[in-house]
Amino acid sequence: MEQLYELVKDHPFFLGLSQEEALECLSFCRQKIFHQSDLLFHANEQREGILLLLSGVAEVFVGPKENREVLEILKPGELIGLSSIADLIGGKKSELEYRVGVVATEAGQCLLIPRSLIENRLHDPNFHHYLFTQLAFRLKEIYSSLAEQVMITRKAKDSGSLVRRVQDINAYHS
Repeated sequence: MEQLYELVKDHPFFLGLSQEEALECLSFCRQKIFHQSDLLFHANEQREGILLLLSGVAEVFVGPKENREVLEILKPGELIGLSSIADLIGGKKSELEYRVGVVATEAGQCLLIPRSLIENRLHDPNFHHYLFTQLAFRLKEIYSSLAEQVMITRKAKDSGSLVRRVQDINAYHS
């Protein structure tokens, strides 16, 4: 447990905690070792929490294995599964919540941080600020990527279905 503590003690999730408090938090977490090509999160599966990537590289993707589109590349220190945070703050659940999966592109290890622990840490202003910042950056990246896709699609004179889908998403979350 001490080695794991050394790996995570400077991560914003654990900042502001004493060593004893951090070790208690870690006792609720589950360390996972993974190999290249392992699925860390399957698309459309219920999430138990979020993953803190300790080593290795992972990709967030959409689509079947033979035709995957990479949405994001994640590196050590980053959180995986931020979209499930909406469940913790009372977001409305949908059948289509988790259409993305996460696959390892390099072997490594991660830490599964359970939802209950995240809920407890939300009350810490430092963690709350970190989490809010991470969500804001990811949202900015998503909008930038979506805008780029819309421009590419418009150039191809085929923007109708994509624009309609974005409107559907916005209507659902209103």
